[in-house]
Amino acid sequence: MKFTYDFLSLPVDEVNLISTVAKLDRDEMLYFWSEDAWQDFCRYGRQEGMIGLIKKNEEVVGFGLWHIIDERRSELLKIAVKTCYRGHEVALGFWLAAVLELKKLQVHSCVLEVDATNLRALAFYRKVGFTTLATRKSFYSNGRDAISLICEI
Repeated sequence: MKFTYDFLSLPVDEVNLISTVAKLDRDEMLYFWSEDAWQDFCRYGRQEGMIGLIKKNEEVVGFGLWHIIDERRSELLKIAVKTCYRGHEVALGFWLAAVLELKKLQVHSCVLEVDATNLRALAFYRKVGFTTLATRKSFYSNGRDAISLICEI
């Protein structure tokens, strides 16, 4: 399967694109943002950031959203791939492309939180070099814990 990756600096003012990503977030993520939250963050947010798109034949089949914390650090806020494309190394190719983009921005590390019960995601993050920073008790609205991870880029 052939995928392409596009990376856009925030803010992004393409309402249809943001709606597409918001729908994918809602369809594929347990903890999803409302479309209004996506629009606010991507179009009007004051944060420096980057959104990455995974495309197959111009269809958006995955995404990643990064907040650039400062000149050296980033936070991966969200990453998702459509269920039908999981297990095909799509996220790995996307992550490697994202690392190159982050390096262009002089970012040296990436942090994230992941649901402690999401073993598939934890395995992926460890595979690409993330290590555990801490466990955040009752981090999510449903009371689940999160694992905070970091990766040196």
